[in-house]
Amino acid sequence: MKFTSYLDADIASRLQMHVAKKKSQKKKGQGRVSIKSELQQALREYLDRQGS
Repeated sequence: MKFTSYLDADIASRLQMHVAKKKSQKKKGQGRVSIKSELQQALREYLDRQGS
């Protein structure tokens, strides 16, 4: 089962659109763009904001 199955349908759809947009704008040599990497980045930023 994909972890996106646990997300609200609207959030999952918006996340997929966001990742597709980032993939289309990706330049050669940049890091991997995936739903997992975007969620990890968002969680890190959220936790950093909550910690300060």
